[in-house]
Amino acid sequence: GTVTPFATGLGGPYGLAFDTAGNLFVANYNNGTVSKVSPDGVNVTLFASGFGGPANLAFDAAGNLYVANFDDHIISKVSPDGGTVTPFATGLASPYGLAFDTAGNLYVANYSGNSISKVSPDGGTVTTFVTGFRNPAGIALDIAGDLYVANFHGNTVSKVSLAVPPAPVPTLSEWAMIILGSLLVGGAVLVIHRRPLTTDGRGRPQ
Repeated sequence: GTVTPFATGLGGPYGLAFDTAGNLFVANYNNGTVSKVSPDGVNVTLFASGFGGPANLAFDAAGNLYVANFDDHIISKVSPDGGTVTPFATGLASPYGLAFDTAGNLYVANYSGNSISKVSPDGGTVTTFVTGFRNPAGIALDIAGDLYVANFHGNTVSKVSLAVPPAPVPTLSEWAMIILGSLLVGGAVLVIHRRPLTTDGRGRPQ
């Protein structure tokens, strides 16, 4: 492949995220800002500032930008126009990687806490979701809803199963009990006493 410069004039760029219009947002760790880069890379503008070691970025479904402040141990929320920056989640430990699930919950990799936190969509509830990592950095969710965690000092990637397993498929005899149990006789529910489905020597139900 061909490697070419795309955007310059940044300040220790770390995390990257695209919006739906194709603009690239860059977390400038050294100067505590986020830059916005046009799709062609020509225009690089200041989008938001006032962060403490911005390390990673993520967008929610409404177009709000979330910034992991590695040094300040918080997540900031930035409005789509960049005009409003508010604290979103606190009590973290050097937050680095960010990932949203389909329900709008935000997962945060706590680099120095060796854990993953789960933040509710409104930011009001921050819980420890899972622990036991070695400096978790990048995180990502697959299409099945499972979470993958990059262990910076463990030189491994961990998988955390979040997806709900499919419900078991009833057997033939269980389907028979379900169907019979739903029958109505004279306006009253027919009570079925569940027992194994057996047959005689000719295969006829007994």
